[in-house]
Amino acid sequence: MKKAVKILSLVLVGAMMMTTLVACGKKESADNKIVFGTNAEFPPFEFVTKEGVIGEFDGIDIAIAKQIAEDNGMEAEISNMEFDSLIVALQNGQIDATIAGMTVTEERAEAVDFSTPYYTATQL
Repeated sequence: MKKAVKILSLVLVGAMMMTTLVACGKKESADNKIVFGTNAEFPPFEFVTKEGVIGEFDGIDIAIAKQIAEDNGMEAEISNMEFDSLIVALQNGQIDATIAGMTVTEERAEAVDFSTPYYTATQL
């Protein structure tokens, strides 16, 4: 009896592990979407409006996100969140990419990969 319980336990643990591994597949391949995280409070780059480029979101970065998705045969989805949450959300797989007015710093570059900067902000 004890041997049967051990074998059954091992089978159940194996089945649970297989289910977990199958669930780890890339989200965008399953639903053909790229989820971009942003903080839509920085016009003209990203902001909320009645009718935007992607849903209620509009701006230069949102148009870039839409084009990136289209160039890859996918649909763009925007997840609006606090700016300080973007890197954490990217690291934990909540989003696939961020698109925001984010300055490249050494600390951030250690945590995530950046694209080539496409805008340099200056203060006057």
